[in-house]
Amino acid sequence: MKSKIAWLVPDFNNVSGGHRTIFSNFNYLVSQGYICDLYVNSLTHESPELIVARISKDYGALKGTVHTGYELEGNYDAIVATSWDTVEAVAGQSAGQKLYFIQDFEPWFFPMSDDYLSAERSYTYGLKGITIGHWLANKIGTNYPMNASSFDFCADLTKYRPLKSIKKEKAICYIFQPNKPRRGHKIALRALQIVQKIHPDVKIYLYGSEEQEFHNLQVENLGVIPVERCNELYNKCTVGLCMSLSNPSRIPFEMMAAGLPVVELYRENNLYDLPEQGCFLAEPSPEAVATALLKLLENNALRDEMSSFGYRYMQKFPLEKGYEQFLKFVNQNLSNKSAKKTIVPPKRIYRRAAVKPKAAIVEVSANLPEKVSYNPIPLVAPAPPPKPSVPRRVVNKAKSILRRSNDG
Repeated sequence: MKSKIAWLVPDFNNVSGGHRTIFSNFNYLVSQGYICDLYVNSLTHESPELIVARISKDYGALKGTVHTGYELEGNYDAIVATSWDTVEAVAGQSAGQKLYFIQDFEPWFFPMSDDYLSAERSYTYGLKGITIGHWLANKIGTNYPMNASSFDFCADLTKYRPLKSIKKEKAICYIFQPNKPRRGHKIALRALQIVQKIHPDVKIYLYGSEEQEFHNLQVENLGVIPVERCNELYNKCTVGLCMSLSNPSRIPFEMMAAGLPVVELYRENNLYDLPEQGCFLAEPSPEAVATALLKLLENNALRDEMSSFGYRYMQKFPLEKGYEQFLKFVNQNLSNKSAKKTIVPPKRIYRRAAVKPKAAIVEVSANLPEKVSYNPIPLVAPAPPPKPSVPRRVVNKAKSILRRSNDG
């Protein structure tokens, strides 16, 4: 008899890499004989049919049944939480196994607040966790009562690969998502402004959001683009910039698979999953990030060496490897063979010192007149419901009562 698994997923939009990872692992379990159902907490109260259509349009076909809300229909052998705000719903259900699919250290999504503490508390409900990347498993396992397994950052090597037909430009591409503070966009935009001041001939491509009308920075904003165009962009550019503060993003690994050298931030979350030969990690300042970008832009031999290494490195990490690691975790838990809590520190694979800002670049930054600004696309708020009209006779009666009260 096939095992049944329910996945509880928060609502999503068409720029969510995290949901893409959830749906692809969901589909892989189905391909391996599991029956999977998806429960979506739709903020707009969509029907299951509309959610299926949205998934198909933005992420590809889903090989399972979709339900709205977190009230389970039937019995399941396992339930999977996929974000901090789905954990309490999973913990309150009855099932053989309760699992937690973790892609970020989500407390860092928030300032110190109720949400920060709730996200932390999600690691204390007794669920069995698996993280993408090895730093995150150690971070959670060391600080909270959860034994978290992990799987590697991988890339779809059929989509992310070198393209000889694409002409290389002297250009930088940057994943720009200002709605996600963990992307560090203020540091990145200032760094790009510094680079453009020193090298006005460098083309700057932004992608990942629709914001337009940038001031004090000349960019071409491509908006939200499909995977195929991402790979073309990575092949076109000289350097890729991606910043993620709560776990590595998948994007640097996809850039490396396409042969693109990467600049990221030197933070603890990036030292255990990103290889030093394929990327530069810079101190978290605009001047240091600009220094790293310029070092790659100005050194052809170094850039070619890192490009070649990144491509070769990622050949060991096709998507199927991560899927199989996740499948092993699920199989072990459903057969009650999961490992006991043991903390094995991950191996640090980035051992270089952080890229520091050059004095000349600090001076350029100090003399830039203004910071980069941009005009966000305004959110169209729904019209408020019409206020119910009050009959004139009711108003007059109320006024009469108030007058008598005042006279008395």
